[in-house]
Amino acid sequence: MRGSSALEEALRDAPGARAWVVWEPVLTTDFGPPTASTSSRVTRASQLWDAHRALSDELRKKPWSDPDGEIVWDFVAVFPPGARWGDAPSFHGGPVVRVAEGLRRALQESGRR
Repeated sequence: MRGSSALEEALRDAPGARAWVVWEPVLTTDFGPPTASTSSRVTRASQLWDAHRALSDELRKKPWSDPDGEIVWDFVAVFPPGARWGDAPSFHGGPVVRVAEGLRRALQESGRR
């Protein structure tokens, strides 16, 4: 949950940024989408539940993602406006709480382009 709070703080400093949060089952207790109290921590993001971890599977194929394991999670990527799926992000990393400062700077920089 600290990652979602860190994301919300970074978004506060980048008013023009758009965000998508993709929740997926990772822990044995992840039976379904997050509760409203959890998902409400990131108010400016479109949020999706990816029950089959399709995004994780796709991210693992990207040369820039450098996944540590079989599941990409607690991960953030910043793409500039107009980016396409094949483009590399201007910033990426995780866990989100550990890269929060870099995320904030990347979002601000992306907004200046």
